[in-house]
Amino acid sequence: MELVYLWVENYKNIQEESFHLSLKFECNYHKEKNQLTVNKKDDYLEEFFGKNINITAIVGENGSGKSSIIDIIQECVENNLYTEYILVFTGNDNVLKYISNIEIISNLQKGTAKELAQDIFIYNKNSHIHFPYRNYNIIKVDKKSIINMLITECDKLKFKISTFMYLPIELEIKLKDSKILIEENINFFESLNREKIKQIFTSIIDPYYQYLFITYGRQQGINVKIDILENQEKLKNIIENSLSEEEYYRYFPNKMDENIFDIAKLTEEEKNIYIRKGGYSHFFDFDMIDEKYRRYNHLSHGEQMIFAQLLNIYFYSKTKTNLIFLFDEPEIALHPEWQKKYLNEVITLLNLLKKNYHFIFTTHSPFLISDLPKENIIFLEKDNKTGECINTTKIVKINSFGANIHTLLSHGFFMKDGLMGEFAKDKINTIIKNLANKDYKITSKERKQLLLTINRIGEEFLKSKLLDMYYKKFDDEFTKKQRIEELKREQKKIQQELERYD
Repeated sequence: MELVYLWVENYKNIQEESFHLSLKFECNYHKEKNQLTVNKKDDYLEEFFGKNINITAIVGENGSGKSSIIDIIQECVENNLYTEYILVFTGNDNVLKYISNIEIISNLQKGTAKELAQDIFIYNKNSHIHFPYRNYNIIKVDKKSIINMLITECDKLKFKISTFMYLPIELEIKLKDSKILIEENINFFESLNREKIKQIFTSIIDPYYQYLFITYGRQQGINVKIDILENQEKLKNIIENSLSEEEYYRYFPNKMDENIFDIAKLTEEEKNIYIRKGGYSHFFDFDMIDEKYRRYNHLSHGEQMIFAQLLNIYFYSKTKTNLIFLFDEPEIALHPEWQKKYLNEVITLLNLLKKNYHFIFTTHSPFLISDLPKENIIFLEKDNKTGECINTTKIVKINSFGANIHTLLSHGFFMKDGLMGEFAKDKINTIIKNLANKDYKITSKERKQLLLTINRIGEEFLKSKLLDMYYKKFDDEFTKKQRIEELKREQKKIQQELERYD
C-alpha cells in the first residue's frame, strides 16, 4: 500500500494544488472536466531503497505548507476535510483506488477512508489535538508508550541495527516523591482548596494512606469530600477496586528503594499494576537499562527520539503487512550526526522487516535530503506576496542525491539569505559600510577593537578582504604599527610550522 496522489482545493495557504507522492504513476486532475487520469510510469527507479519500500520527502521553508500536507491526509482519512480533495492510493491488493468528497470521472476503483486509515501511522505533534476518535494510528514517543511496546514485544524483540542502538532489558521503578505526587494529581481534587489538599497529604506518613488518598481523588474528582480524605478507614471502604494493604506493599517499592525487573519476566499482574491503562503508573518514575547499563534517562533527547521512532516502526510492523508512515519533521532534536544517519537507520530497519512500506516525511534537514534522489522529493515555496503554497517540484534544479551538504544548505529551500548567522552578518555589514565611508572616524582604542573583530572572522577570504579595507582606510603610523605586529605574529607561526618539518 502506498499514497500516490493528493489534490486539494483550499486548505490554509494551499490553493488548488497537486502533490505526486509516488514515482510509479503520473496523475492529473482536470477540474474543468472533473476528470482524474492516472498512468503508470515506465522510467521510475525501482527498488532503490529495497524491495517494496517507497520514500517521499516534502521540503520547503517555514510556512510553505509542508506540515499542512500531513494534516490534509489526516483529515481525509477521518472524512473530516472541509474542502474538496482527491487522495489516490494503492490498496492492499495493489489496486489503484481513490477517496474524495466530490464526484469525479475516473476509471479508478473508489475506496474507503477506513481501509486506508488502518494502515496509516502518523508522527505529528498535533495529531492528538485534531481528532480524539481518530481512525489512523499515532506514533507515540513518550516513555510510558515505549515501555508498553517493550513489554508487548520483549520475548521476540530483535532490533539491534545501528552502532548506537539502545535496547533496554531491565525496567527500573521508583515511587514518586510525595511532593511531586500531589503536585501532579492536585487537579483531580476539583472542589477543594488546593493548599488544604496539599497540607493534608504532606502530613500523611503512611505510604498506603497516601496511595488511597491519591486514588480517591482521581476517582471522585468534583465529588471529593474532606471528611473522607482525613479518614483512612473511610477511604478504604469507598474506593472501588483498590489494592489491599498487603497488595500495596507487595507491588509498591519503598520511597527510598527501587525495583528493577527483567522486562521479559514481568508477570501479567505486574504489567497491569505498573504499566497498562487502569493501573498505577502515575505513582511511579521509570527508567530503562540496556545490557551495557545505559539508562534511558541518560540518553540525549535526540537519541531518545530516534530510538522511539524506530521502535514504533518495528512494533507496528509486527502485526501489519502494508504500512504508510507519515512523519512530520522527524529530525527535530537530532544532532547533525544523527540527521546524517537517520534515513539509513530507517531504511535498514524497513529492509530487515520485509513488509510493504511508504515512508513520507517533511523536513528542514539537508542531511536527510542528500539521501534521496530528486524524484523522491516534493519541493514547496511560499509566495512572498500572498503567502500561498507553490509546488515547484517540476521546475526546481537541484540534484539532491549524494549532494554536498553546503550545496544543499545554500539552496533557497533551506537558506534564502546565505549560511551566516544573522548577528555576524549584521556586524560584518556594519564594518564594511563604515570602512567604505570616507567620513568614518574612530579613536585608536576603537580601531584596535575593530581589528580584533575582523581577525575573529572564520571565513578566510572575507577576513583578508576586510583587512585590506582596514589598512587602506587607516594608512597612518598607528595602523602601520598594528600591521607590523600582525606580520610578526604571522612570521612566528610560519617559523613554527617550518620547524615541524625540519
